[in-house]
Amino acid sequence: MSATWSRRLLLTGIGGVVLAGATLATEPTLETTVTYPYQQGTMGGLLLRPALSDGTGVLLVHGEVNRAAVKALAERLVQLGYVVLMPELAPRTAAPFAPLAVALVDQLDASFSFLEQQLKGGDVRPRVALLGLGAGAGEWAFGYALENEDLQGAINCYGRPETHLERVGQLTVPLLGLFGRETDPATLTKALTAAEKPFEFKVLTGPQESIPQDGEAWTQIRTFLEKVLAPT
Repeated sequence: MSATWSRRLLLTGIGGVVLAGATLATEPTLETTVTYPYQQGTMGGLLLRPALSDGTGVLLVHGEVNRAAVKALAERLVQLGYVVLMPELAPRTAAPFAPLAVALVDQLDASFSFLEQQLKGGDVRPRVALLGLGAGAGEWAFGYALENEDLQGAINCYGRPETHLERVGQLTVPLLGLFGRETDPATLTKALTAAEKPFEFKVLTGPQESIPQDGEAWTQIRTFLEKVLAPT
């Protein structure tokens, strides 16, 4: 039994259950402030969900960016039918996700497991993707994708690409990288290609938004989530 799986076993039974359904949300977003345990204590976050869920969720992490804008993005994801958890990660830092930053991995494990609990219902298998916004959080998304093979996919949105090069062989889930015009992901592209890993990188040519709105970044995020969170 892995250390990561052992951490998840501690979280069995946490939280409520969202009813599963086949249709997307048409009702207003249901918003709840939540708390749940992790290895070092208790952490919190904001849970947003549609009136009905088909068992798909997005773990949305962000760095030092406009929280109101992040919440607006979360609400847009809810309108697509996803349950969204915005965890309050502590400490939040713009530094890259260290290879074994145990406290941060523990918090992401706890948040992932809590979100899975919210998605369970009937015969639906929970499916969760991770979206990291901005410098720091984008790297966290890639780093955690190397730790958790139960993710359906991960998105590094405007994070730095030159991280975790020595660990790309551990990647088992689809990765989407969205980078600004001044960012060159060539080194990571070469490493992932050589390792034959599932990834797609886009260097966006339009104006860079710290939080994707209606431009190319949002289109890429939406398309990727539709693909990786589709029922199998």
